[in-house]
Amino acid sequence: MKTALVINPYVCDFKLYDEWMHPLGLYFLIGRLQSAGFDTRYINCLSPKADTKKFGTGEFPWIEIKKPPQYSSIRRRYKLYGICAEEFRNSLEQCASPDIICIGSMMTYWLPGVSETIRQARLVHPKVPVAIGGIGAILFGDYIRSNHPDVYVIDKETDIAGVRLGPRVFEHFLRNGSLLTGLKAADIKRHGPVLCTLGCPLSCEYCASKTLQPRFSVRPVKQIVEEIKFLAQERGINDFAFYDDALLVEPQNTVIPLARELGSLKDTLRFHTPNGLHLKYVNNETLNCLKALNVTTLRFGYESAGRRYLQATGQKISINILNEKAALLNNAGLAKTSAAYVMAGLPGQSVKDVLEEIDIVVSAGLRVKPVFVSPIPQTTTFDYYSRIYPQITSDPLWHNDTFFITKIAGWSEEAAETVKRHCTDRNR
Repeated sequence: MKTALVINPYVCDFKLYDEWMHPLGLYFLIGRLQSAGFDTRYINCLSPKADTKKFGTGEFPWIEIKKPPQYSSIRRRYKLYGICAEEFRNSLEQCASPDIICIGSMMTYWLPGVSETIRQARLVHPKVPVAIGGIGAILFGDYIRSNHPDVYVIDKETDIAGVRLGPRVFEHFLRNGSLLTGLKAADIKRHGPVLCTLGCPLSCEYCASKTLQPRFSVRPVKQIVEEIKFLAQERGINDFAFYDDALLVEPQNTVIPLARELGSLKDTLRFHTPNGLHLKYVNNETLNCLKALNVTTLRFGYESAGRRYLQATGQKISINILNEKAALLNNAGLAKTSAAYVMAGLPGQSVKDVLEEIDIVVSAGLRVKPVFVSPIPQTTTFDYYSRIYPQITSDPLWHNDTFFITKIAGWSEEAAETVKRHCTDRNR
């Protein structure tokens, strides 16, 4: 039987916290490889520290590394997050002769971590074919090719080691396959993922969801229940995070039947929505369902209600809708566990604009979490900023939100800190 090593790579960044993080794509990939006849071995470079914080969250091990020249002005430490090199090497050596090494990728500005993962894997298995897939590969594949000409970049259909991989093959498996095989292979201890839907029907200008998942579709509820039950009953997991981009778009096919099918099991679990729900789809029925599911962390995608940003944010919100939905959350007793993301760094947006947006959300009765723009390849916002900062078309380090906000006219590291402090003060 052929053997595949599947690796969740290192991350290089100024900050990284385990807020219910899972490499969902790699879990599906494990299922895809096993269905193609491979024995799979999973290595998680981002295995979190043993101690846990609130609701199963926590920290990753890290070492400080030298900042790239681009980041010399940022007054923060730059870190390599992940297990120590010796532990990674030992895990690699336990698989004596793999036929293929598959490495995932997420944020484009985390690609230096993928490069470090490739380097260490090559030290142990210098002649084994390496395939890089995932979000970073699909959105910025040419960069990986230019830096690693000896690897396969799975941004299009590719035959490697006797198996066909690629976005369309993967999309088919996502819609028809199960997470269960991957969940069993991964050493999951603190929290679990839930995925009810794929894609998003909205078209926000800063988001690449349409590129990554061109069609919106719903996964079978019975399959989702099976995945939750395995993690809850076999692994003792109590905290689950929804990974959907648009969880509330078809609640009659997702959260409503999910709450029903889980039965009394849901009373022992906690659910969280870090991706942000669409406020405009909130109503009494969905709120009752979220309460029945014991959703403990509610986050919503407000971004901006400014009229000039209606197109950019998919016309998902207005101040009237914000106030209406916040009142529903308050009446349901969910406002205290709710927060709305406010975006900073949209084209032409000033610091003053963002501070006013924060005040609007807090006045409506919700807490605020600031989000700073990261220019994501293959989006309208990326195209806009590429005309001002052509560096983003070739250098993924420019996509880092901590760095990029400091390059936008009228913004700086100090301005970003002002926004964060204002959020903290108003949230009190």
